[in-house]
Amino acid sequence: MADPAPVLVAPRRGITRGECFGFLALVIVLAWPFGIFDRFPFDDEVGTLDIIARYSPSELLVTPFEVHPPVFYLIFQLLVHFGLPIWGIRLASLIMSGIAFLFILDLTLTMVRSEEKTVRLATMFLFLSFPLLYGVGDALRWYPAFAVFVAGFFWLEVRRGRPTMMGGMLLGLAASTNFLAIIPYFAFAAQRYLWRRRFDIRVDGPFHLVLAIFAAPGLIAFAAIVGDITKTGEPFEFLQISAPLSGLIGIAHAGLGFFGGYRIGPVDIVLGIPYLVLLALSLGSLALHRRGNISSNDADDRAHDLFIIFAVMGALCALYSLVTGFNAGRAWLFLAPFMLACFALGYWYRFSRMSFLSISLTSLLLFSAALANGRRSDAPFKRNLVIPHDEVINFVAESAYGSVLYVSNEPVGAFLLRGAGYCLMTSDMVPPCAEQALEHFDTIAIVDDSYLLKVPQVDTILREVGQHRTLRTKARFGYDRWASLKSLLTRTRLDPWILTVEIYQ
Repeated sequence: MADPAPVLVAPRRGITRGECFGFLALVIVLAWPFGIFDRFPFDDEVGTLDIIARYSPSELLVTPFEVHPPVFYLIFQLLVHFGLPIWGIRLASLIMSGIAFLFILDLTLTMVRSEEKTVRLATMFLFLSFPLLYGVGDALRWYPAFAVFVAGFFWLEVRRGRPTMMGGMLLGLAASTNFLAIIPYFAFAAQRYLWRRRFDIRVDGPFHLVLAIFAAPGLIAFAAIVGDITKTGEPFEFLQISAPLSGLIGIAHAGLGFFGGYRIGPVDIVLGIPYLVLLALSLGSLALHRRGNISSNDADDRAHDLFIIFAVMGALCALYSLVTGFNAGRAWLFLAPFMLACFALGYWYRFSRMSFLSISLTSLLLFSAALANGRRSDAPFKRNLVIPHDEVINFVAESAYGSVLYVSNEPVGAFLLRGAGYCLMTSDMVPPCAEQALEHFDTIAIVDDSYLLKVPQVDTILREVGQHRTLRTKARFGYDRWASLKSLLTRTRLDPWILTVEIYQ
């Protein structure tokens, strides 16, 4: 069915230029107390920094690393080329995430009675206060770039009521950033071809052509991975099938991380229950009703388009977690602004503008709980985010003397110690200096995260160390007071202390 002819509608009033800059400024200001700009890289971010330092742009384009397509590596490599420090790259990532939220916030404000200031401000606060924006929005990973490409695509598609070549470019770039781009594509297809039953070869043909062109690097990476699977027989990380119970645990884990922004522990999330109740009421309202605090029939149709898009993406994300046991809720950053849009639209369907206080208070409670846990905490969600690496490094530096062998299965400390003159041996790297006899080293530091894979040679080293060295000092870092509860929930035995450091001389 061909797209209908354009219809003249009343001038749209989305987010203004001043509000746009004010929103981004507030995101940066609010990110500061979360400790974003001075925090250490986490393990996956170390992988990103290693790869962009080790490979050229042409190598990144044709070779998949860490089972990811190349676009986000190229973006970070360009930022490093311009001399940005890690905090500067984090700021660029945070701005990308903020722009993704702005795209969908702009769409949302065109569908509510934006002349009502309480409705407008409460909607903006709902977007501004979602913890995931500050929990992973600054990540040196693919999530921010992917989120802005997906949000930009749907911003164009929903506004214009049809796909465009610019939209094809954005969705293609998303596919060259992560293979999960298949999820927003299915959501687009469900909304346009199944829900609206619209297809026009003159519109959809050029869109898909441009989409294929910009998705080519992602397709090349996927083909290379499939080739490796064929040769080795090892399953692709994103395609492994898990047991049903592991899948359910994966969904729960991902949901906790998603709503808590990776800043709320397993007990503190109860503070988010009022938020989840209002969210459920709002989504039900948007799904079942077609009248409310919405400005026009055209806006009503757009609201339901957004709901279809969110519902399909949310269902596919949950299905993926269920089937594979994938539990990284941070990967669903791109889903967050669509959920918030449906939350806001459904809320204003169901409630009057005078009830803005409820949505503001529940958002503030969830945000405050995440902020209170934002820096180091003894109740972390992601344990390795709260390792006090500065204390670990100082402890090793003060205890060691002479030549040092640093053996660790925790990659961030090893990354931070490069250039310190130590021989660094990790679970995936045995340098030539570590192949020499242990007598060569005056000090051997063994750093162990009990949750991670062991360094393959560490048992051999410990046996030899036990014969020829003395344990001079030992310390433990990063306490998790909910380790026993997490062990019960995840069926994984966790030590309350995250990191153990032993110094042999």
